[in-house]
Amino acid sequence: MDQALPGTHTLRLYGSLTSDQSAILIQARTGHCRLNQYLSRGGLVESAICECKQGEETIRHVILSCPQWAEERKELRTAAEGRAGDVPFLLVGWGIKKDSNGQLVDGPEDKWKPDLKVVKATIQFLEQTGRLTYRPQAVEA
Repeated sequence: MDQALPGTHTLRLYGSLTSDQSAILIQARTGHCRLNQYLSRGGLVESAICECKQGEETIRHVILSCPQWAEERKELRTAAEGRAGDVPFLLVGWGIKKDSNGQLVDGPEDKWKPDLKVVKATIQFLEQTGRLTYRPQAVEA
């Protein structure tokens, strides 16, 4: 997702987050989380399909299109402005996407800095969905 190697942007980013926010961002960036696509690979759920039945439950699906989270998504779209559909950007990734003039949208890697306002809005959105938040299950006696 992020084409940039770990560096000062990584420290700047994670150093500004709480441990819970960091955990959500790490799950979203790696895809190792409690979404059906990941859980189905390990046989923990029967299907990768989202509850909305409109596709596999992936980070991309949850962030961009799952109708269950349409209301919560409004603030994220406002924060991301014209890049609300760019998942790597929302999850702090420097990308190789180019504009119509052939220029890197994120600029040169050595001058790029993550947009912390957008990243925090993405984390807040994911917190609101509750899909990446750990909730211990009660053990039956």
